Amino acid sequence: MTRFDGLMRASKKRWPSAEEDPDAPTSKHSDVQTSKAKSSSKDYVRTTLYLTKALHKKLKMGALEHDLEMSDIAEQAIAQWLEEHS
Repeated sequence: MTRFDGLMRASKKRWPSAEEDPDAPTSKHSDVQTSKAKSSSKDYVRTTLYLTKALHKKLKMGALEHDLEMSDIAEQAIAQWLEEHS
């Protein structure tokens, strides 16, 4: 059993699989995988952040729960912090 087994089981319980509903969007961002679109976009730059394991797990679960990408949550939080501290 890997550390992701519980996460995968939980996600399968909440959403129908592609076999059950092949036309259902996999994300709020249409058919295109957002991370793929971001990686080829000139508007985005890739960066590395170090998070504690506990915070990373909470971020991953929150992103899954709200159908968002972790980078979208991080971008929003950073923008909010910058707005409050400038």
